[in-house]
Amino acid sequence: MSRTLALITAGVVSNVVVGELADFPGAIDITELNPRPGPGWTYVDGEFTPPAENAPPPPATSPRMTHLYFLSRFTPAERLAVREATQADPVLDDAMFLFNAARDIDVTLPMTQQLVGYMAQQGLIAPGRVPELLAEAPLGENGVLP
Repeated sequence: MSRTLALITAGVVSNVVVGELADFPGAIDITELNPRPGPGWTYVDGEFTPPAENAPPPPATSPRMTHLYFLSRFTPAERLAVREATQADPVLDDAMFLFNAARDIDVTLPMTQQLVGYMAQQGLIAPGRVPELLAEAPLGENGVLP
């Protein structure tokens, strides 16, 4: 059964996704929490804290980006590992076929989240990299789409 999961980057919720905990190593299950944490909440010692009321708003971000921008988030070693594994893994090959056919990449789509989770399960990327790769990107950077 799908759960609502918080992806944490440097102690802050960077994204909230729906999926299986096993597909998102390092994610925190927030399905039963009320109020439900969202992007910008802090996570320290197992506790979520909402942003301060008069804190400046977080910078505008977008879940959509070009293929090049998304792939540049991977290290060269990670990209090489994925490309090599694609040749031997039909599941990864099919997922990458669909990925390459997309007009742009949206990190909030379950398909994108599952693909990155699968890469971590296969050892192609470190589990701790999943939240970094699925974080929304700041608007205004070259390759980020509104």
